[in-house]
Amino acid sequence: MRGRRIRRAGLACTSAFLLGLGAACSGSSGLGGNPLARPTDSGSSGLGGNPLARPADSGSSDPGHNTLAALTDNVAEVSVDFGLPGIPYLNGLFATVTVCVPGTSNCQNIDHVLVDTGSAGLRLLKTVLTLALPQATNDGGAALAECSQFVSGFAWGPLATADFRMAGEQASNLTIQVINEQAFPVPSDCTGVGVNTAEDLGSNGILGIGTFLQDCGSDCEAPLGARSTNPGTYYACSSTTRGGCQATVIPVSKQVSNPVALFSQDNNGSIIELPAIPANGSHSVAGALVFGIGTRENNGLDQATVMPVSSQEGTFLTS
Repeated sequence: MRGRRIRRAGLACTSAFLLGLGAACSGSSGLGGNPLARPTDSGSSGLGGNPLARPADSGSSDPGHNTLAALTDNVAEVSVDFGLPGIPYLNGLFATVTVCVPGTSNCQNIDHVLVDTGSAGLRLLKTVLTLALPQATNDGGAALAECSQFVSGFAWGPLATADFRMAGEQASNLTIQVINEQAFPVPSDCTGVGVNTAEDLGSNGILGIGTFLQDCGSDCEAPLGARSTNPGTYYACSSTTRGGCQATVIPVSKQVSNPVALFSQDNNGSIIELPAIPANGSHSVAGALVFGIGTRENNGLDQATVMPVSSQEGTFLTS
């Protein structure tokens, strides 16, 4: 699977991560490391085309001060805080997402979902999900599941479909992963340290809004085999007994996908804006997650520098 990167932020920066193209940055940030575990980003991701970034707007004598976008139908509030009660998480960037049974008003708000600019797709813990979402299946009717490999471990669980909402944006019939070791036994070739509980994740789920449309892409459409580019992270499950899930080929249309790309508008990227903080830190800070790149007055590119990323790993080089 493509590497997912954990971000640790230098707050008071607007930076951009462009889907398949590059990254852009205006300001100064400390973005580095690798994911599923603790990403906090002062930055953004651009999906499929346009770079994005809002310049740091001083408005005061403090050159590090950022003017955040006002909350509107393409802007959702995000925060950096200590995480879930009793499960401290340092420098995590969290959002509240809404998921619904597709085509209905039967919805649930889930808070403290970790925002990750190094992965693609929504993954929610079964322990916090009260909705009965439809199970995603292959063309033969077998349940689909995934062993999502991250630097800090693997997340295992079945795929489901949901309508996804943030601010005034919606992605209908989004394929998501429900992190749950109980639905199907973990396959023997899904190896590593499991990160399948709130204690493991430090959150109620992960919202991946990185530079790729899907979490695997065309590699997972390739035939399985020793020389295949298919990493074998998707599974078809014919039973709930051990060995009932076998690695499978899966089209991109059924893969866990970046929800931003499925919005009807403002769907070409996202921006994370965080304010400056004192040199000695802060207990918490509120920021903005802005959807779209160059689609409105609040998400323009301005003077950002674009740094192309690799098509396979989404990484870029600096000098």
